[in-house]
Order: sequence, then structure tokens, then C-alpha cells
Amino acid sequence: MVTDYTAEDVSFLTSTNFESAYNISVLAHPLLKASAAASAVFISSVAGTLPLLTAPIYGANKEDFKNTRIQPEWTAMDYLLEVVRVDQEKMQEQTFMNKKKNGRLKRKCQIQEENNKNKRPITSYPPKPLMPEGLKQHIVENMGGSNCALVIQKQLFFSDVNPQASRLLIPFSQVESHEFLNKSEVELLKNKEAIKACLVEPSMLETEINFKRWDMRKKSMYVVTTSWNSIVKNNKLKAEDVVQLLSFRVNSTLCFVLQKL
Repeated sequence: MVTDYTAEDVSFLTSTNFESAYNISVLAHPLLKASAAASAVFISSVAGTLPLLTAPIYGANKEDFKNTRIQPEWTAMDYLLEVVRVDQEKMQEQTFMNKKKNGRLKRKCQIQEENNKNKRPITSYPPKPLMPEGLKQHIVENMGGSNCALVIQKQLFFSDVNPQASRLLIPFSQVESHEFLNKSEVELLKNKEAIKACLVEPSMLETEINFKRWDMRKKSMYVVTTSWNSIVKNNKLKAEDVVQLLSFRVNSTLCFVLQKL
């Protein structure tokens, strides 16, 4: 702290760091002015722009006396008082800058919190499990199935189990891949025709369904109809159940299997 310095310390530091620079500048000025290619190198310190709690007198002499007019009649005590004044001004300026910086940081955090509140929550779904070995064995060995592929994993809504609707919606946006259909099947669906297919229920019962495509104004979806109400009833499906619909082929014929997770 400044109070740790004696008047003699202040006088010595000022003479070394400030008065010496002034005197050398006065002596060098005529020579620099007379030279055609003169240059001056200014060597200073970070102490001139940042307050040094461990060396306030030194820091003040590096930069902070630039607006101070040194009077010839000043005593060592006058130098000490001037250093105290300059050091206090620097500390006040630094405090103001810190408050301003902290204010900007606080506002930035508030904006970030507001943005986070407005974000839609991310819905997490359970991982897509593999087909149980018993079901896989039934499809491959008993039915002669192959090329099994996941069509969709979805959580059932009330509309999916509502007897009045009697259909399962499969939005295009949730379909894993459309490659389970061959080209002729794609054309059939585009032409509003239904594909008759066999569906293996979770109970292992085989049921015939109609597989269709519905094109809405802004979105498209596949739809399972015909016998869907009996599938819901036989397997006790309800809203919020998570199911998987998988496709497979039996002698190139499209088939499906419904798995309740």
C-alpha cells in the first residue's frame, strides 16, 4: 500500500522513473530534431495501465503522471500526496470497469436463461431393442421370412387405440427408412391403392391388414387399417405404450410384425 512508503521512497522512485525520463528527453530532443533519420523507442510497463497493489508508487510513475504538472518547489511529501491521488483515481476507474463488465456478463446470463426457457424440451425415447429370439425364430423358421427391417418405433396416442378411428398412423417424419418398400409397392401407394399384408401380432397371431398411404396438405403418412381394432383388443394396447413395427419378406411378399416394448 502507499502508506508503506516513506517520503524518501517516493522521491527516489519518482526521480528514477519519471524525472530521469523527462531529463533524457530534454537532452535528446535537439539531437533527434537535427537528425534526418531519428527514431525514439518508448519502453514502459503494464504498471502504467493496471493498478499494482504491491507497487503503487512504481505504477503511478509509469503512466499516471501524464496529466500531472510537476512543480519545481514540490517536496517529497507533495509527491506522496500526488501518488495517493492518482492511485485512488486508478482504483476507482478499475472498479467502475469491473462493475460494467460484470453487468454485461449478468445481462448475458439472463438472456441465456430466457432463451433456455423458450426452448422446446427434447423428448427422449427408449433405445430401439433387437427383435426377441423367439419372435425372430418364428418369422424365419415357421414363416420363411427374411430381410427384416425396422419401420417405426413410436409411442401410441389415444387416436391410435381409439375404436372410432380404427387405424395406426405412421408419420413419414418418424419412419426409419422407406426402403422396406419395393418400387411397385411405392407406386401402388402413390395411386391410393392399399397393400394387403400379413401382420404378426405381439401375441404371435397372424392377421391380414391393409397398408395404405395418406397424403395430407403438409405431410404424408402410412396407415395400418382393417383388423386394427382387434389387434388393439387382443394385445391390450393402450395410449402411451411404445411399439415397434417391423417389415419382412416371405417369398418377396411384404409382411409386418408388431412388437410391444
